[in-house]
Amino acid sequence: MANFLIDALSGEQIVESNSLATITESCVLIRGFTGRTQTLLSLSRLSDARVVKVTHPGLLVSSSALGLVSAAAFCSKQGDGAGPPLALVAAVFLIAYFVTRKAFVAFTLGREETYSKLGSIPEAVALVEALRQVRRADDERSGVVLTVQ
Repeated sequence: MANFLIDALSGEQIVESNSLATITESCVLIRGFTGRTQTLLSLSRLSDARVVKVTHPGLLVSSSALGLVSAAAFCSKQGDGAGPPLALVAAVFLIAYFVTRKAFVAFTLGREETYSKLGSIPEAVALVEALRQVRRADDERSGVVLTVQ
């Protein structure tokens, strides 16, 4: 992955890099939604980063409704074999719900928020975890003691 801005910064070690962003020891490079833009954030200004999940609950509702109709067709004397096809369609909707889940990372800088592009949930979680590790290492170097509640 070509990170021209990171390459321009001398002595920056890349900690984590995926399709959403690249994290170094002192900054975060966020890729834009179109892939043509990049935003460079300093870790010293970053106050929070969180994963925001994007789902399609209509698929889950449709799956549960089709499952209920399928169960009724199984139990009905006049179901005429409609239960198995409806159960199959309900399973397809359920699988589609889990496959289409996406996430992005919201970076908070004071009162502003900057967002990464949509990506997979594991990528977003790995990015936030890497940010926390970098911040923790930076706090240990500076002598700040963190208390975990």
